[in-house]
Amino acid sequence: GGNYTLINITKNWCQALQYCRVHFDDLANINDKRQNENAIKEGKNTNFWIGLMFDEWEWEDGSCSSFRKWNPIPKAVEQWLQCTDVGGPFWIGLRQSHVFGFWIWSDRMVSYCNWKNDTVLELPKPGSAVYNHCGAIDKMDSKWSDEDCSDRKPFLCEEEIVFMNK
Repeated sequence: GGNYTLINITKNWCQALQYCRVHFDDLANINDKRQNENAIKEGKNTNFWIGLMFDEWEWEDGSCSSFRKWNPIPKAVEQWLQCTDVGGPFWIGLRQSHVFGFWIWSDRMVSYCNWKNDTVLELPKPGSAVYNHCGAIDKMDSKWSDEDCSDRKPFLCEEEIVFMNK
């Protein structure tokens, strides 16, 4: 993970992903508690898109996510959410592959999860209509939710931090 920046304009998930890839590196990808806390901190009291998405295509690197670890919300994240001033969910770089059924980040596999109700989301039944599923984070509880990718929300972009040696 890297440095997160809240973009407080509303876009659907795909528009948010494109914006972040042009102006930053990507939609926010969260791989551990610390990154979740940093994302919530930058989210400034709003719910926003993250880089998780569920769709009918394979992801570009061919990886799949099978690791799930359900942890309670860190107290610091909860406190930060209560002290920020933007309302509503916001996008992060989370998506779900219809082909494999796993939730993935826009550029890598998921190694940390923080879903509402601490449960694994149900996948669509075979033969059912395919819907776009993307991940958003809620400032009230810092939990991730499965949202329709066409909804318009603020979003969190990520930039890699490069450290230079002296």
